[in-house]
Amino acid sequence: MDAVLSLGCAMRKIKNRIGRASMFALISAAVVLSLAACGQTPEPEPPVVLAFTPTHTPSPTATPTYTPSPTPTRAPSPTATPTFTPTPTAAPTHTPSPTATATYTPSPTPTATYTPSPTAAPTHTPSPTATYTPTPSPTATPTYMPTPPPSPDRPALIALYNATYGATWTNSDNWLTDAPISEWHGVEVDDDRRVIALRLSGNTLSGEIPPELGELAKLETLELYDNALSGEIPPEMANLASLTVALMSGNRLTGCYLALWDNDLADSEMTPCAPSRWRDRAALIAFYNSAGGDDWANNDNWLTGADVSEWHGVEVDAGRRVTALRLSDNFLSGEIPPELGQLSKLRTLNLSANVLSGEIPSEIGELAKLETLHLSENELSGEIPSEIGELAKLDSLRLRYNALTGEIPSELGDLAKLRMLELDNNALTGEIPPELAQIAKLETLHLHHNALIGELPPELGELANLRSLWLAGNELSGEIPTELARLAKLENLILYGNELSGGIPTELAKLAKLKDLQLFGNALSGALPPELGNLAKLENLSLPGNDLSGAIPPELAQLSNLKALALDNNLLSGEIPPEIAQLSRLQWLNLAGNALIGEIPPEIGGLSKIEVLNLSDNALIGEIPPELGGLSKLVEMRLSNNILSGELPPELGGLSKIRQLILANNVLSGELPPEFGGLANLEWLDISRNALTGEIPPELGGLSNLGLLLLAGNDLSGCVPSALTNVAGNDLDNLGLPTC
Repeated sequence: MDAVLSLGCAMRKIKNRIGRASMFALISAAVVLSLAACGQTPEPEPPVVLAFTPTHTPSPTATPTYTPSPTPTRAPSPTATPTFTPTPTAAPTHTPSPTATATYTPSPTPTATYTPSPTAAPTHTPSPTATYTPTPSPTATPTYMPTPPPSPDRPALIALYNATYGATWTNSDNWLTDAPISEWHGVEVDDDRRVIALRLSGNTLSGEIPPELGELAKLETLELYDNALSGEIPPEMANLASLTVALMSGNRLTGCYLALWDNDLADSEMTPCAPSRWRDRAALIAFYNSAGGDDWANNDNWLTGADVSEWHGVEVDAGRRVTALRLSDNFLSGEIPPELGQLSKLRTLNLSANVLSGEIPSEIGELAKLETLHLSENELSGEIPSEIGELAKLDSLRLRYNALTGEIPSELGDLAKLRMLELDNNALTGEIPPELAQIAKLETLHLHHNALIGELPPELGELANLRSLWLAGNELSGEIPTELARLAKLENLILYGNELSGGIPTELAKLAKLKDLQLFGNALSGALPPELGNLAKLENLSLPGNDLSGAIPPELAQLSNLKALALDNNLLSGEIPPEIAQLSRLQWLNLAGNALIGEIPPEIGGLSKIEVLNLSDNALIGEIPPELGGLSKLVEMRLSNNILSGELPPELGGLSKIRQLILANNVLSGELPPEFGGLANLEWLDISRNALTGEIPPELGGLSNLGLLLLAGNDLSGCVPSALTNVAGNDLDNLGLPTC
């Protein structure tokens, strides 16, 4: 009995390495041993008596005494005339079992010798009236059976044969022949001719397991143990969703093994790999191949044996699952493969600032844990997949600066946790979906520079957490909804470059946190609401390119944080309010292209931080205030196309940082101040078409950075300093003066 128990234990240890028939043989052996252990000897089975079988070939030691006559007729008794007609379909064939001896042994009692009755003639004499006439079988009509197409698993098997040196296998029967793959040694298939088992253990396979093995989608059992295989188990095998048994011990495999419920590598030095981790690796490999990985700026450790956590730009969690892929500005090209949808633990996908093309795969919508999706500054085309709306944890979606087309999917309104939505600088069409107002946590909504049409949805006023709204550069029409005044946290309202009409709603003055208001390039009309002066935190007020009329409200002087005031190219009238000088932080003042009258307020000279002053294309009169010479940070001064008169203030020579001084098309008189020769950074000097007289100061010849010099249209005399003739852009020939 101990022997039986030992045998049972042995059988459990090798259960995965034997076939069904071998298991039955072992069981039979166990029975014999158990009987022997009890002192019993199994009784021999009685001899087998075989019925006459036409197809049976007797053993040389067995001589059957009955040999059928060539003609199947015999003499009947006087009262009976039977005719023996063999049944054409009854041809029993004896197939011996593997353990049975196919020797014909007659029983000692019955004899197969034909003994006639005393009244019957001992010979077979056919009756003269009973003649056997064979009945011919009906003519068989051949049926056409089309040859089934090759199994789709055949290429993967061929790859396995080639990669593991099939020509040297111990048994490679039928491999690479035209026989069905079910007849190839070690291959088992289902009814659809899909491979469900590969049993090639102990068959001298060498080389590496090819990645094509991962294409055997129905594979359930893989037995490759006791061979000479080396290298890593390819990550593509993680795609084998049906695989439950993988026996690969007794090889020289490295890396990690697939941690299936039935494997024989758990006790090896290899580390276990969950199938999901293998899928992550396979997805990264597919991405590398699709996105031109060989040409990346940095592809350190990619496609090597190193753990994926060491691949450049890849981050993993404690379970070594990929959680982040950060490859921005890395010269990625090609397309984003759908396999990225397999990275089920991915939280961050940042592929910005590359040259990726093609469409955004809809499979990205399967990344249920994704929080950050940044694909900006590429060459992506096609529509935005509506499946992105299924990313319930998405916090930031940036697709700006691509070539995306189609409408904005209304499904994006389902992204309840989204805080940043940037789709600007694409070619998106259609209207702004009002469903976007459902994104309660949205802080940034940038849709500018597309081809959006229609009116601004008033529902946008429900975005209580919105801080930045950029809708510029579209074809939006209608009026600015007063509902936008509800956006209590709004800091940036950028609507320029549309076809918006009507007046500027006074309700916008309620946006207490607004810092940037840009409405230029529309068709807005009416007066500037003085209530805008209540926007205490406003830093940029940009309203040019509209049809605004009336005077500039002096209440704008209350905008103590204002850095840029641009009201150019409107229909504004009246005088420039001197209160503007109270804007101590102002750096940009552009009032050009209106119908302003009166003199330039000298108080403007107190704007110590101003860098750009543009008052051109109005109807200003009077002299240029000498106080403007105190604008020490001024880089650009444009006063052209007015009715300014008087002499040029020599104080302007103190503008040490100025690069552009444009005073053309006025009625300025007097001589050019030699102090202008001290404007060392000056690049552009245009004082043409005035009434200046006298000689050109030789000090101007020292302006080494000068690139444009326009002096024509005056009444200058003397000669032109030779150094000025080297200025790239000049109109000195129009002066009619010689060179000094």
